[in-house]
Amino acid sequence: MGHNAMCFRVTVILVGIGWILTAVLCAHARSEPPWTMEIELLLETGDVARSHAPVSVEVPVDERVSREIVSRLFAGDGPSVLVKEGETTTHGQVEKVFDRDGAVAGLRLSWIVESAEPGEQKRYVARINTANLPAVAQQFRFEDTPAKYLDCLFGNRPVYRYVYEFDPKRFHDTFKPFHHVYDFGGTSFITKGPGGHDSHHRGMYIGWSQVKVGSKTHNLWAMSDKSYQQHVKFVDRESSAGPVLARRVAIIDWKNPDGQPLVRERRETVVYKQPRERHLFDMMFRLETLGGVVDMPGANLHHAGFQFRAANEVAYHRSSTRYVIPRGSRRINDSVNGPWCVQSPVVLEKRYAIQHMDHPSNPGPTVYSTRQYGRFGAFFPTSLEPGKPVQCQYRITVSPVKGREDLEIGRFEKTYANYIEPPATQIVGIRVHE
Repeated sequence: MGHNAMCFRVTVILVGIGWILTAVLCAHARSEPPWTMEIELLLETGDVARSHAPVSVEVPVDERVSREIVSRLFAGDGPSVLVKEGETTTHGQVEKVFDRDGAVAGLRLSWIVESAEPGEQKRYVARINTANLPAVAQQFRFEDTPAKYLDCLFGNRPVYRYVYEFDPKRFHDTFKPFHHVYDFGGTSFITKGPGGHDSHHRGMYIGWSQVKVGSKTHNLWAMSDKSYQQHVKFVDRESSAGPVLARRVAIIDWKNPDGQPLVRERRETVVYKQPRERHLFDMMFRLETLGGVVDMPGANLHHAGFQFRAANEVAYHRSSTRYVIPRGSRRINDSVNGPWCVQSPVVLEKRYAIQHMDHPSNPGPTVYSTRQYGRFGAFFPTSLEPGKPVQCQYRITVSPVKGREDLEIGRFEKTYANYIEPPATQIVGIRVHE
């Protein structure tokens, strides 16, 4: 037998062995008995009426839930979750929780409380199951166009697009990552991209016009000095998409004109299942210095912080833009001193209510910047010191305006209360069945 023929036979044998081993391993995985974890929960709504409210509870790794149990729950395609309250059953979602070193620290169980009255007490049983259950009719998923953008969809309907392309040859079009928000049909963006009125305003974004490092000040807002923000990577282990929510974490470096990283941003975006004509986003940011002290005073509050910019067309009929602010607040020189602010622009002949909410744990003082052409957002001065990252979080809701009642202050007060006063949830018991 010739040398080439012998090599061919050996290759065929090795491939065959590989197929057999794969089949054996898959059969073994399928033969693993399904696991079920039951978590009994007690939820108290507090003084706030709840409507389509996301609820999460964390189950730490301990003597009840070991890392081995977590690993087995997430073997294969991961577990399915059903949350039962009385005779009502809804879908839940479970995720791994990681510590700062990337080790599994526990589980996070999430579901949506569709309706609850103030002072109400609810008892739930969440069944986390590794068995193959019927697929959920609609859930979140991601579609990535590498090095360009990431779409988040609910079923086949796009909800948002994270645009993260960076191309030095197209610097002005790609110098900052941002989030585009789709309309409720998933066909058009209600946010602005590159170009148009104030090209550097793009969708949902964060930045500071004054980023001081030593004797130099860099513009990480308009990028007028050729500083820029560049997507580095996704933290895939913290990515989650299911029937309740979609979570995505991105690492972004803020760089000076020479390409030297000054600040590292960790941006976590969570979007929750809501009625078809409503979006709910939680945006969490962690900013840390990559060198010495970084001062971000933002002397001009209209050019710093976490912002929402409505579609470019709003700049051409800006007189139609309305704002709703908290009771007791005043809008002076386009500034609002309050914990939330609502912009109501008209995009493609439809009026929207966009509520931007500041969390009480954020650094302060927070001031809202508001512009008739469609940009508004929360600003605070800060500085970054080695080993002391700054963290901030916000909630954004988008809903249609069909009548005067949709812009009443009371409804926005309730939405804000749902954000900062979540239901109190207690774990009553945990059982694991094989």
